[in-house]
Amino acid sequence: RRGPPPPAAPCMPFFSKLKLAPKPPAPVGVGKGRTVSFDAPMRSPLSPLSSASNERLASGMSGSPAGGAKAPAAVPPSTTSTPVQAGKMRKKSPGAVCSPPSSVSSSANEQATPSPYAVPEVREPKAPPPVVVEQSPSAQLSLTPRQPISSVRSAPNKGSAPAFPVAAAPAPHASTIASSNDMEVWLPDKERVWVRGRVEEQISASELRVMTKSGAMVRVDLAAHGELFTVNPSLEPDMTSLWYLHEPGVLANLAGRFARDEPYTYVAHLLIAVNPLKPLPMPSEAGFQAAKSLAGTPPHQYAIAEAAYRALLLPPTARQNQSVVVSGESGAGKTESAKILMRYITWRVAFAAGQISSNGRRRSLGASEAAEALNTRIVQSSPVLESLGNAKTVRNHNSSRFGKYTKISFDASAAPTLKLVGASVDTYLLEKSRIVRQADGERNYHIFYEMLAGATDAERARWKLPALNGCSYLSAAGCVAVPQLDDAAGFRDFVSALDSFDVPKAEQDMLFSCLSGLLHLGDVGFSAIASPVKGGGAAVVPDKPAGLDTAAGLLGLEYSALIEALTTRSVTTSVGGAVESVTVRLSAQKAVYTRDALAKAVYASLFDWTVGFVNARLGCLASTASTDCFIGILDIFGFESFATNGFEQLLIN
Repeated sequence: RRGPPPPAAPCMPFFSKLKLAPKPPAPVGVGKGRTVSFDAPMRSPLSPLSSASNERLASGMSGSPAGGAKAPAAVPPSTTSTPVQAGKMRKKSPGAVCSPPSSVSSSANEQATPSPYAVPEVREPKAPPPVVVEQSPSAQLSLTPRQPISSVRSAPNKGSAPAFPVAAAPAPHASTIASSNDMEVWLPDKERVWVRGRVEEQISASELRVMTKSGAMVRVDLAAHGELFTVNPSLEPDMTSLWYLHEPGVLANLAGRFARDEPYTYVAHLLIAVNPLKPLPMPSEAGFQAAKSLAGTPPHQYAIAEAAYRALLLPPTARQNQSVVVSGESGAGKTESAKILMRYITWRVAFAAGQISSNGRRRSLGASEAAEALNTRIVQSSPVLESLGNAKTVRNHNSSRFGKYTKISFDASAAPTLKLVGASVDTYLLEKSRIVRQADGERNYHIFYEMLAGATDAERARWKLPALNGCSYLSAAGCVAVPQLDDAAGFRDFVSALDSFDVPKAEQDMLFSCLSGLLHLGDVGFSAIASPVKGGGAAVVPDKPAGLDTAAGLLGLEYSALIEALTTRSVTTSVGGAVESVTVRLSAQKAVYTRDALAKAVYASLFDWTVGFVNARLGCLASTASTDCFIGILDIFGFESFATNGFEQLLIN
């Protein structure tokens, strides 16, 4: 109950923030000393006991170290709050203290104190050993300045009346205390952010001596750090099950599972996917499909996709469309996660329709060939868009440089079976500046390198492909090859995906011709010469007229029209109703800017054209079937900061 603030405790409050790691239960008693055991209520790891409360509880346990035991001092009811049930928390007023223990047993031969507000008598032996305190996994121990660094043991909550930790009796100076092997904490570090350490000794009222995992002995001043975080005793597949939920605990749990090739971890209904940067064995899809409850399945994208699929099987009055948001910083593996989700959804639909058996083999049960082709096209849309929209960056060798939202539509009229009827792809903010400029160590879009590495001799001649090292748009950043990528195989996959979408060979040739034309255009420079006309100023001409002529032919443009568009601009004015057009010559630098702007515009148009024919093929069944529901997958790229950030990068971020 509320009351006046308690008197100031004589101890400093820093140790009240030290969180100690619970350990497995230990035998009661140590040597010939006495063990104090109690059941502590469940508490939040981030709400430590107040030092004033701990000092008051400690005063009731203290006795004369040299003579007989003193009678314990009772805790006045007027200064305490109403006891709460074990496992629950209550909000305290600024002057409130923790509820006192309702039952404390000091040994097996003594009876518990009847009064819930009295601290029992503890007889001190002639040579008191370190006190062993038993506490529940989520309880915390607040240390007073004179309290020894004692071992901390955990005892399961037996469901008894609520009780609170009791501080140990005063002990000899800290320098005479034996080191503890049970208290592991996280220490902030400039290089590794957090390092793991073990508390070895309390050397003053606010200082501890901690040995890090690397063997370094560190003196920790709690007055400066304010708070130390306890190391969790185990790794958990769901981080809501961690005993202590704080920043180093979350990071250590992710790092520990990553080291065991378990890159996926739940946070309740969210899935944290740490990019393993290597192929990992995929679990069986049938295991997730057959699970009665997804709560028992391991963390994986399959579980997220299965949950979305099952949500569409609900009655129409309770059904809601589903969307999965795949977000994170650049290089986190968003594109791979999105592909895993799409593969599982298409497998799930085919399995429900009887097209695929539980072992993954395709059946011939009279299934629609159009439906099977649609399943294949949804999966094949990824390599098409990846080649045109992904690139190697300093953080990721296959980074998506655009946002993508894939919408997979179903017909639920035959529930509990969903019929796949179509899909569509929306793209956002393609990074057009990458066409003309890349940061050091990065590459242009994959399709250029794949085309140069995988084209046959006949195709190279037909598309007039230039040499890789001579292309300004491809080699200026100093990176033309990536060991993790097989550009020739990527080109074959791209062409195969175009074939699965029934793109005619003539249109494929036009696509590759335009891409080759952009490479030739990027190699054209400009210089200024004196105009033959008196007073006409300097004229700008291309350094490589033959290269510009080749670019014009591949892009389907007239050479004269292209050179005029790159070196001049028209200004239209209107004065008194009369419209006048004036042609202004550009400088050599402005002609380069115009060349780059044209290259970016052409590539963006090619990308939009590709997305258009992908959507046209994916929606082949949607026009003849009812679309009742959908699952959306959003793959949105992450924040990045480059040495030079233009307006386009600001919009992306």
